[in-house]
Amino acid sequence: MPKIITSDFLKTHRACDEQVALFARLYPYGAELVPGSIIRAAEQGLNVDWLAQFLPAPALRVYLKAT
Repeated sequence: MPKIITSDFLKTHRACDEQVALFARLYPYGAELVPGSIIRAAEQGLNVDWLAQFLPAPALRVYLKAT
């Protein structure tokens, strides 16, 4: 799992076009895969439920607790 999520990562893992476009607009240089970034991404309308399948255990625990 990369430490930074990029639009290319999302495309490679078949994220929908709408979410890739939103991600690219919000995070043109990618986003660090840390709990704070995941929370902010959800607040901005990104579907972090889809991303959860790629989260390392510590980040997944934070995500599950927050949802």
